[in-house]
Amino acid sequence: MFTDIVGFTKLAQAKEARALALLEEHRRLLRPVFVEYGGREVKTMGDGFLVEFSSALEAVRSAVAVQQLLHDRNLSVAPEDAILVRIGLHVGDVVHSGDDVYGDAVNVASRIEPLAEPGGVCVTNRVFQDVQHKIDCPMVSLGPRELKNVETPVEVYRLRLPWTKESAPSGPLPQKRRIAVLPLKNLGGDPADEYFADGLTEELIATISTIGGLKVISRTSAMKYKEGAKGIPEIARELSVGTIIEGSVRKAGGRVRITVQLIDAATDEHLWAQQYDRELKDTLSIQADIAAHAAESLQVNLLAHAGGPVLAARPVDPDVHALYLRGRFSANKRTEEGLHRGIGYFREALERDPTYALAFAGLGESYLPLTVYGFVPPKDGMPKARAACEKALEIDPNLAEARTVLAVVKSFYEWDWEDGFRELRAVADSHPNYARARQVLSELHSAFGQFAEAKAELKLALELDPLSLPINNGLAGVLYYERDYEAVLRQCTSSLEIDPQYFPAHLFKGLAFAHRGRFAEADQELDAARTLSRGSGYVLGRLGEAYLLAGRRQDAEVVLRELEELSRQRYVSQVTVAGIHLGLGQGDRAWESLDRAVEDRCMQLRFLAHEPAFDRLRGETRFQRILGRIGTGGATPFEVRGPERGSAD
Repeated sequence: MFTDIVGFTKLAQAKEARALALLEEHRRLLRPVFVEYGGREVKTMGDGFLVEFSSALEAVRSAVAVQQLLHDRNLSVAPEDAILVRIGLHVGDVVHSGDDVYGDAVNVASRIEPLAEPGGVCVTNRVFQDVQHKIDCPMVSLGPRELKNVETPVEVYRLRLPWTKESAPSGPLPQKRRIAVLPLKNLGGDPADEYFADGLTEELIATISTIGGLKVISRTSAMKYKEGAKGIPEIARELSVGTIIEGSVRKAGGRVRITVQLIDAATDEHLWAQQYDRELKDTLSIQADIAAHAAESLQVNLLAHAGGPVLAARPVDPDVHALYLRGRFSANKRTEEGLHRGIGYFREALERDPTYALAFAGLGESYLPLTVYGFVPPKDGMPKARAACEKALEIDPNLAEARTVLAVVKSFYEWDWEDGFRELRAVADSHPNYARARQVLSELHSAFGQFAEAKAELKLALELDPLSLPINNGLAGVLYYERDYEAVLRQCTSSLEIDPQYFPAHLFKGLAFAHRGRFAEADQELDAARTLSRGSGYVLGRLGEAYLLAGRRQDAEVVLRELEELSRQRYVSQVTVAGIHLGLGQGDRAWESLDRAVEDRCMQLRFLAHEPAFDRLRGETRFQRILGRIGTGGATPFEVRGPERGSAD
């Protein structure tokens, strides 16, 4: 038996003393139960137990007794003080060494435990065979599961405990056509193959997203579940999906085995499962097979509305495709180092195959955040992003990623707002599952003060990608430009529950605190943002704005000097520099910085018309002329219409 406390690591990071107290209480409660059923505690491992039993039946009875005990205990405490444990059981021979045990049976049991729900028990087929008809709890098959470092798939069963009905979700169940594709597990044991499993997950999401009638959760939200610590029902509730696809990848030499399973989130039962053994050069056709089988399983005529084949079956050199997947893996980290490494992989892929559109799109997508985050000057990064995406579109004119990046370049760098909006609207209409297009549309609406339309687009984007930090942060930005600072605080708090290390959420939260006059809390959040961003010039400039709101003139002057020094090493946005000069009463220098920002075509200019730091300039002719040069100072150059929902809504 292996046990594990759900969410202990996160609790220990946030409230260490409380976590340790719950850990000790958990140990005090469980140890007598193990002894009662003849169990021997082999050892504790962090927040879990390894326990050995001489009888499978007694082990299962012990597991049920443990969950009953904790269930009864949790009814009388606050939700944040509940102790939820996962338990996994397996039968097999072990090797004793002193007081410890080793062997394949131990390894299998350790892999079974994470498959249990919080407060649940999972067992292998061998345990099921030993105890069926001998216990009162029904056991439901979860199907064969491939486990890391275990060669043969293992059939797993879940115990339906008597009290689980009490925790069943209320309200209507999500549509089965609303799907999440969980990260495929890398079972090969080689960390170098992790990129392959992640890339395959991304391609599977993209493939299924092209099928009419499905609403597919985006990659960024799905990848939050990569560690596999949560059960299917819990993930389904968090993502509000009715169906989940999960699977695994095992590479060996020039071949790959991919196992995929379709699961009804309401019942945790399998609708369909398939195993693919292919040569690596068949990767693209594998994706088409998986998508077609998933459609057939759902008994929905998905392909009839797809507008074309599920996936173009153009032959691709597997080595080239592997380089592309490595590039995506690196660039998706969104660090300066990761983005440059990703660009290197994309270039290497294109050296081998200059007609590979996805690699060109990957280049364009990498240059965009390099510019937005201030790692390279706009006049360096944005033309490179445009050139790469134009190459991609020469090969594949309907590639959503390339079309979206090109629209960003047109709108936010070239200030061709009308053409950029027209292209984004076309992408959103033709690729209803592509959340990124919705996010950029919201930014265009925000640039012209159309905050209701911006929030409507973000609402649709969040339905597709509810755990996306950039999309959640985009909503915080809209609320900030609306001056709804209390709503900003709530939104940023929600984002930080997803990832406490996400510096843009700390940044907006700090600015909102500063505008509310809560300066001590603002300092705490902005210091966190500065540390986590590793000294970003953008964050530093925003810190100077907060100092001015608190009346800390000398501190703001120090920030100005730091920005000047930083600008000798790398690009620094002159928009925030201008805001600090303005707050210090240095009007001439503020205008000079704004003129430089326009000359640089700084990406921060897209929201200049609504930045609180420049409120005092709104009525000045010179400021309106600057907005006129950008294109955001007059009438909206595009037709406004409500965002259209996909057919699966």
